Amino acid sequence: MKKRLFTFGTLLALMLLAAFLPGFSMKTFAREKIYTIEAVGDDFRSVFGENKPTSGLTLTVTEGAPAYINNLYPNSCWMRENPDGSWAQTSGTFYHGVWCYQIMVRLDGSAVESYEFADNVVCRVNGEKWYLDQVVNMSSFCNAFFYSPAITLVQPLDYVSVTGVSPLVEGMAPSTSGLTVTSEGATIDSSSVFWLRDDGLGWYSNSSAPVDASASYQLRFLLNSGESSLVGPNTSVYVDGYPVSTYLQDNGQLSVTCSVPVSMSEKGTFVVTSGALNVRGGANANAGRISGLSYGDIIDGRLCRGWVAFDCGGQTGWVDRRYLALTDRNYAINPEYYQVINSGSLNVRSYPLLDNPPSNRIGGVKEGDYVLATGFRYDEATERAWLLIDYPGEYGHQLGYVMYYKEDDHGNYYFYMDGTFIHPNSMTKSLVMEEGFKPEEGTLLKNVLKMFSGRYELHKAK
Repeated sequence: MKKRLFTFGTLLALMLLAAFLPGFSMKTFAREKIYTIEAVGDDFRSVFGENKPTSGLTLTVTEGAPAYINNLYPNSCWMRENPDGSWAQTSGTFYHGVWCYQIMVRLDGSAVESYEFADNVVCRVNGEKWYLDQVVNMSSFCNAFFYSPAITLVQPLDYVSVTGVSPLVEGMAPSTSGLTVTSEGATIDSSSVFWLRDDGLGWYSNSSAPVDASASYQLRFLLNSGESSLVGPNTSVYVDGYPVSTYLQDNGQLSVTCSVPVSMSEKGTFVVTSGALNVRGGANANAGRISGLSYGDIIDGRLCRGWVAFDCGGQTGWVDRRYLALTDRNYAINPEYYQVINSGSLNVRSYPLLDNPPSNRIGGVKEGDYVLATGFRYDEATERAWLLIDYPGEYGHQLGYVMYYKEDDHGNYYFYMDGTFIHPNSMTKSLVMEEGFKPEEGTLLKNVLKMFSGRYELHKAK
């Protein structure tokens, strides 16, 4: 208790000395806060520009003294936004991107004894409010950092590359899905993509009517500028590698028009060889999914540029040809891989007719080869059983017939394919004749032949 009274008495004595003795003073650390900074000087927008040097600004505080602006780099300098949203101090010359100017307002020396910055201090430069970044109040100095409104330097685009135009297939509705800009700096206005058709009487919109090979067609869409790039009258546009015509609209969008011929296509019946298959709204992987198919599903469609177009619930659906195989609805089976045995080679024929020399021969397979069977047919005229296969011949894929077995005069059966086959669910392509092709192991089934009404049919049982 005595110790506490002594301490209080000592403090009281010091206060009396401060009040009555000349030259004796006690410093307090309560500093006056500065709430407003006004500055004038260089206009940051006049300094900014393409290929100009990133010169510093000269600014002077007119309100808020004794604070001053440290105009030296890097205390005050130009900042450029990085792709991740952060900012970096930059010197050199301006180039396309988003920029701002940062300044450091400072208190130091004797001024810091009496002043500090308020946490919500406001700064105006040439009458325009700049944004507060941070305030640092220390015992020996005080700093307040501000940055200007952001400004963007755009770069005129020399060219734009667009891909994904779906082929025009006779009898199928045209597609606008999947159109993609593959170069940087521009985007497609998705609401602006549409087809035009001319039957000889002028152009008009054609959104869903089936394609007529006797008409002419154009695809039109609008390109928007990017954040740091600008489409203009001198921007060249290439669609699927070909230059197309453009014109700049008053709103700054670039209108693109390209003529698209009706593609040559082949009709066919196809069976799905994969476990599941996306049906898309256009003939490319970027087109939106509109439906799906499963292993063994059969469609009638037209083959064009590696995709098959077919009627999918009233609209044109597109599926990747690599996951399909040719078949015949009248003889279709679930697609399976068979291996050639007991034969040096077998003819692949366009129809199940035996003649010598084989005028209907479209190719051949040899012992050890795998074929993708999509159908089975017993032909009474030749007393032969045939497998229908998707055969990648010299002129593209064709539906071919290869002999499966034959019956001799004594009722014996001679097989040209082994009694097991491999399920293709895990296969990614039906191009089974490619060099070095080795199918993966799958479900092994045994072929059992049974006689019904004097006719052989193929049954599969585990």
